[in-house]
Amino acid sequence: MTANSGTEVIGRVLRLAAYLKSRRAARVALDDICRDVPGYDSGGELVRDAQWEAVRKKVRRDVALLGDSFGIEVDYDASADSYALKPSFLTADERDVLLAASALVRVDGIDDTQLAALGSAVDEEGRRVVMRVHRHVLVLRDALAARRPVTFRYHGQERVFDPWAVGLWRDRWYAVGYAHGPAERRVYRLDRIEERDDGSAISGAGADASYDLPAEFDPESALLLDPNAWGHDPPVVARVRVDTDWVQPFVTEFGGTVDDQDDDGGVVVLTVRHYESFRDRLLSFGVHARLLEPDALVDGLRDWLAGMAR
Repeated sequence: MTANSGTEVIGRVLRLAAYLKSRRAARVALDDICRDVPGYDSGGELVRDAQWEAVRKKVRRDVALLGDSFGIEVDYDASADSYALKPSFLTADERDVLLAASALVRVDGIDDTQLAALGSAVDEEGRRVVMRVHRHVLVLRDALAARRPVTFRYHGQERVFDPWAVGLWRDRWYAVGYAHGPAERRVYRLDRIEERDDGSAISGAGADASYDLPAEFDPESALLLDPNAWGHDPPVVARVRVDTDWVQPFVTEFGGTVDDQDDDGGVVVLTVRHYESFRDRLLSFGVHARLLEPDALVDGLRDWLAGMAR
């Protein structure tokens, strides 16, 4: 699969989502999608033939991609053969989280004195955005604003850390900054910070204004946190057999190119630089993705699964 073909798929599924949103008051039939949404042409004749069936499968794959990669859920009613966006409703807890998140989000044209007004506009009718904030985010945000080092336990070791940026990548919260022990820039995943025996997790480790951000530091690029991009394991080329309906979500998750594609799926070829992250993300695809090679990754996956079974 080329970059252009991937872009075309993303453009098509987002057009489908926009169309379903515009028709929210009514359910949409496949014939409507073929007629109104570019990319789903059934060949001109909206009849139940092989071409129509191919378009139906394309729509079903794109609906799965919307849910898996964009969090846009589409309801399919088999009895009526129709589609509609699923509504999203904020619970009381989610509204509280979104209000807290508004204090973390910088919006051009709105200064700090207006953040309360921004938050007060979020209520039960605010159904467009839900942002879940990890409980450590506010502590690290305050430390970052004060330029105050923090300390926490991570993989069983106490770390002293100058936070430079805190952000979200693929539904996980991360902190980027300077780790005092190894004296180098590090990335820490917030849900892996461990609680101490007294129940605390993150605490101050120095005075305010103890450090400055490096002049060359760019928080936006620093929070492009695909482990495959910054992993330090020896790079290897992996081949993964992926079922048809899961090829596009897999490529969206990992990148890579599709080889040996047929009606049942294809083989995705990618370079792996972070073995643990690759294993965990691969397993999230269940039986729909099967690691073929290299042997080192296959053996490591088999040993890890055997250990979990024991």
